Amino acid sequence: MIKYFVLFVFYLSMISCIDQNEKSDDIDKFNGTYGLKIVIGDNKEGKVDGIDGNMLYYYTIDVKGDTSRFVGVGHMTYFSDLCKNKIYGDTLYISYVKTIEGTDYNKAYQPIIKLYIKDTCYFIDSKAIYTGRNNKGIQIEKNK
Repeated sequence: MIKYFVLFVFYLSMISCIDQNEKSDDIDKFNGTYGLKIVIGDNKEGKVDGIDGNMLYYYTIDVKGDTSRFVGVGHMTYFSDLCKNKIYGDTLYISYVKTIEGTDYNKAYQPIIKLYIKDTCYFIDSKAIYTGRNNKGIQIEKNK
């Protein structure tokens, strides 16, 4: 039986956290582009579900005011979704509106993403992001 190891490749030195002075309650503090690369596989065996090599997933979230674009590309994954944003406290709720391109399977998830700040860093919860395990508390890089 192939053992699965989940490797989250975040390039830890590049993960950006917010400045302590950036503590406003408005949606603008979330504006920006977020990126996540996930590698899933067993490097020792070289196969995942009978496929040679590892599975790669790339996710991007572009947040601009009250709308977002959520993009996913990877093993059996391809979508670009238009979403709407609502903020409650320090959490941005990103809800699916329509598929721009690719598959529309994310419409089943509402909200599609919860983006929040914890200990000055950004994290997400999302059933639409495949990690091979729990899809909560995933640290995500914000590119300003």
